[in-house]
Order: sequence, then structure tokens, then C-alpha cells
Amino acid sequence: MTIRNILVQVDRDARNSVRIALAVNLAERHGAHLVGLFAYAGLPGTYPYAEGPLAQEVLRRYEDATQGTAGKLRTEFERRAGSAGLSHEWRMEEDRSPPILATQARYADFVVVSQAVHGSSASGRGYDLAEEVVVASGSPTIVVPYAGTFDKAVGKVVIAWNGSRESSRAVRDAMPILRAADEVTVFSVNPDHDHLPGAEIAGHLARHGVKTDVGHTIAGDIEVGDAILNAVSDHAADLLVMGAYGHTRFREFVFGGATRHILRHMTAPTLLTH
Repeated sequence: MTIRNILVQVDRDARNSVRIALAVNLAERHGAHLVGLFAYAGLPGTYPYAEGPLAQEVLRRYEDATQGTAGKLRTEFERRAGSAGLSHEWRMEEDRSPPILATQARYADFVVVSQAVHGSSASGRGYDLAEEVVVASGSPTIVVPYAGTFDKAVGKVVIAWNGSRESSRAVRDAMPILRAADEVTVFSVNPDHDHLPGAEIAGHLARHGVKTDVGHTIAGDIEVGDAILNAVSDHAADLLVMGAYGHTRFREFVFGGATRHILRHMTAPTLLTH
């Protein structure tokens, strides 16, 4: 697989510039086309007195404000993509459920979104956009943490490996990034000691020209997600690669799980595949 098309979430939130910077860097390194998508929330179709003059004025003002916001966001996106010499395009869509971003992501090799800021209603959404895109799109999703800057090339990668279908697919999806990385670590938590943890996938990666180190830990009383985040910190990783929702989302919501933990507490951009 090669990276030829990247979709990035463009929005009015404070992390917009960080998302675009990461997406531009990734597209530049891999010679990919970059699509910026601004998905805005339309007014309810059942707006009361929709035919009256007051309602029409409200609708007009809302449309003007939306177009004004979109114009500013488009200018920033096109300036940054153009400065990098990238092939790029702008899209603007009224958001629906499921999110239009998840639908459009099916036509991209990667989609870049932001981690939700839990406890904040700044986005105006009633759902976790990153979580919905990971599950609904079927595309590898790079989630950008809500704190920090990530505008340099991905040099160090940690793969959270548990031998599952989801983690195997995440590795396959991430292969172009892994081949371009300087350092890749396969990391397992509470592995099966009947074999050397991560040895088989490390051998597979080696045949693709990816040299890896292999590590593991016994988490004990520590959350599996925290053990993974410790490995990310120890290796100063620029990217974490992992499968998402080996259990159902409902089970993770009730009992907890590594995916949900990482989505809440990530410290580095994370590539998730469901």
C-alpha cells in the first residue's frame, strides 16, 4: 500500500492548525493528495415557523456566518497545503448522522481527526467524533491529542501488539509510515509466554524492510492502556499504532478497555484501525 489520499478534519476549534500541520507533513512526506473537509451543523429541518420572515432572517444570518467561517478555514488550509506544494482540495458539507467525515474517509487512505476534549461542549456535538470515525469509516484514523504540537516527520513509532485481527490490520494499514520511520518498536502487554511476544510480527515487518525492536511488560495492577502510554513515553514515540475495539464498544464502555483508555488519555498521535 502507498499513501495517495489523505483527508483531514477542518473545523473552527483550537486544534485546527495542529491537525492541518500533521496532515500536511504526512502528505508531503508520502506525496499524497490532501483533502480538507469542513463539516458544519445545519439548522434542524423542523425549525418552527420556517416559512415566516423572522425564521428566514435567522436562516440567512446562520448561512452568512457559516460561509464566513468556512472562508477563513479554507484560506488557512489552502495556504498551508499550497506552501508545502501539495495537491489539495477543499470540501464543505452539512454534517449528518453518521458523521459525513466518516463517510468521506472511506475514499481516503488515512483520515486525520482530533481527540475529543471530554467535559467540554465546545464542539457542539453529542458524540465523540474520533470514536465514530474510527468505527464507522473502516479507514485507518490518525487521532491527534488535544494538547501538544506534532508538526515534525514521524520518526519513532510504537506498535501496540496483541496478536488480534485489529492489531494485524493496523500494522498493514500503517506499513507506508512504518517503512519511512527511523525506529519502530513492537510492544506487548501481558503476552502469552508460550512464545516470544511480537517475534512473528517483527519477522513479518523485517520482510517488508522495517527493522523493529521488540518489548513487552506485565501490567499487573496497571491499566493496559497506561502500560501502552508508558511505552510511548519511554520511546519518545511520534506515533502509536494499534487496533481499535477488539471487544465491542458497549463492553468497553461498561468494563473499560485499551481503546477507550487511549482515546481519553493519548499523549501522541495515534493510528487506530477497527
